[in-house]
Amino acid sequence: MTAHGRSALLIGSNGTLGRAVLSAFSSKAWTGFSIPGPSGQCPTAHGFDTLAVNALPQKFQPCIVVCTSGAFASSTNLDDAPLMRKMLAANLEPCLLAAQLAQSWNAKALVLVGSRAVHASGALPLGLLHYGLSKRAVHELSESLNAHATFRTLLVLPTMIDTPANRRAMPNAENAKNWTAPAVIASDIEAWASHAGNHEGDFLNSKLELKYY
Repeated sequence: MTAHGRSALLIGSNGTLGRAVLSAFSSKAWTGFSIPGPSGQCPTAHGFDTLAVNALPQKFQPCIVVCTSGAFASSTNLDDAPLMRKMLAANLEPCLLAAQLAQSWNAKALVLVGSRAVHASGALPLGLLHYGLSKRAVHELSESLNAHATFRTLLVLPTMIDTPANRRAMPNAENAKNWTAPAVIASDIEAWASHAGNHEGDFLNSKLELKYY
């Protein structure tokens, strides 16, 4: 595997957004590895091999690490410790793994996915507390990495991604026409990653968030 260049590690590549990112990178001649989340097998894509974390080659040097892992759940029960652990495991821990791998492999860039709905400061709705805390932790991680790490971190902030699961959950949503298609986000991530591959540090420093409706 060629070090840096157009090489990538994609974490969570079996989710709806992850599959779109895998497709976008593959179509632009990136190569590398994809790690599926716990919910199923990863789709195949030209140039990418699917591996478990413990099977990754030690000498792999990706230009960029992209983490699209995540999950949503709600509860108004403040004593729901299992849900809090589930949200942290789904939303924060994969991002910490991605950051660790980006650092150990000397990657040039990292992409994490937060949530625009809970990004702003202020009180979280009680039903979104567990999910919101886990996503706000991702936001804090992104800021800390950009302050201290040697690589740049892009924080992707969708409000609502147009997925089959969201359509099923909210079939009568009045604002559904404004939801963002996974392919749009994936294309933007790939374009940002291309600047990292071209060593355009000034561009990366000037654009560290992507916000969507």
